[in-house]
Amino acid sequence: MIYLAADTGMRPQEYLALPPEGLGDTGVEVLQALDRSNRIGPPKTRAGRRFIPTGQESLSMAKHYANRHGTSDFVFPTRLGGSIQRYNVYMRNGFHRLIDEAGLVERREVAGKTQLVRSYTPYSLRHFFASMLIEQNKSAKYIQTVMGHEDITLTYNVYGHLIRKKETERLEDEGGVLRYVRPTETCGGFVAADP
Repeated sequence: MIYLAADTGMRPQEYLALPPEGLGDTGVEVLQALDRSNRIGPPKTRAGRRFIPTGQESLSMAKHYANRHGTSDFVFPTRLGGSIQRYNVYMRNGFHRLIDEAGLVERREVAGKTQLVRSYTPYSLRHFFASMLIEQNKSAKYIQTVMGHEDITLTYNVYGHLIRKKETERLEDEGGVLRYVRPTETCGGFVAADP
C-alpha cells in the first residue's frame, strides 16, 4: 500500500477504498474514495476521478497483494479480510506503526512529558509524488490532473514554490534567451540558433 501511495500520489481515502478493477495494466484508476464517515462513494470532485500512470513495480506489488489478501471489493481490506479499513484504524495500526518502526519520529518534551512526534503523514507520500513530477519537468497541468486537483490554482498554491525553483534552475542551465541565438563574428550581431 505504501509503495503504491508513493508511486501514485493517491490520497489515503482513495487507496483504502481501491477496488481490484482500479488496478490497470499501466496505472491506477481512482473510482471511489472514503468520505469523513468512512463511507464509500465517488471522489468528492470530478477531477478526483482520474487515471494515474504508475510504475510497474508498485503496480505488480499491489496486484500480488490483491490476489493473496484482497477481496472482490478492495485491494487492501482489513486483516480479517472483509470490510474496508477505517481511516483511523489504518493510521493507528498501519501508518503510525510504520513510521515508528522506521524511526521517523522525534522525542519532544511537552509539559514535562516526553512525547513522540511523527515526522510524516500519509499526505507526505502525496507531496513526495508531486515533487518527483516537478523534478521530472512535468507540466503544471499534468500535475493538476494526476493529483486530482479541481482547479490549477490549488496546484500552484501547494507546489508553486517547487515549480518556480525548477523553472529557475532550468533557465540558469539553459542560459535564458541566448539559447535561441548564437553570436556571429561580424559586427557582434546574433543570428537564430540552429535547431
